[in-house]
Amino acid sequence: MRTFSITYSVPGSCDCCGAALPVPPGGASPGTYTLELPEGETPTEVRIADALRVRLGGRRLEVSLRQRRGSNRQWSLKPLYNSDAFARPCVATSHPQDDPDYYWYVFSFELPEFEPAFATWWAQLDFVESPWGARPEGGHISRSHNAATVAVRLTRLE
Repeated sequence: MRTFSITYSVPGSCDCCGAALPVPPGGASPGTYTLELPEGETPTEVRIADALRVRLGGRRLEVSLRQRRGSNRQWSLKPLYNSDAFARPCVATSHPQDDPDYYWYVFSFELPEFEPAFATWWAQLDFVESPWGARPEGGHISRSHNAATVAVRLTRLE
């Protein structure tokens, strides 16, 4: 059984001037939220406000991140992660009928059997809000001004 730590960070002050930022759409107050989620056979879903959903179970991990239409931002997965622990992601968008001003970025991962060597133990996914249409350059992704971040880390392997 694997256990994952999920950390969601929402900035409270502006990157450049330090001014206080309002609560972003989705309702998560500025700050850092951390929770642990064990993998089981039956999928379990956790949420942080209406901004982040994580579904884990049955050898599958799904991370859904909410974004406002017209924000000129997108959620991106930083390209350098341990592919032995997380298979290549399937990325899609979901557009709810009841709220046309928002949509969800959905990142799905098959969780292969992971037998780490000492050098490959680190297993973490890093998501960041990036400018619309940004592509990774040299293994790095651009960050938007006052970007929120999400990290999903494998913390225990049994």
